[in-house]
Amino acid sequence: MTRPRRTLTRTDLALVSGPLTLIEGDFPHPGRMREIAEHNLHQALSLLKSAS
Repeated sequence: MTRPRRTLTRTDLALVSGPLTLIEGDFPHPGRMREIAEHNLHQALSLLKSAS
């Protein structure tokens, strides 16, 4: 049984934009937030690739 394809949602985009917004402020560990944003960006891009 195959899993249904998941599509890109607003939540996926928020998981990228949220950490980036924190970096713009005075968040004490911007490098870690950048890593999280990059990971979530790669996940979002893979969803777009699989949808096309």
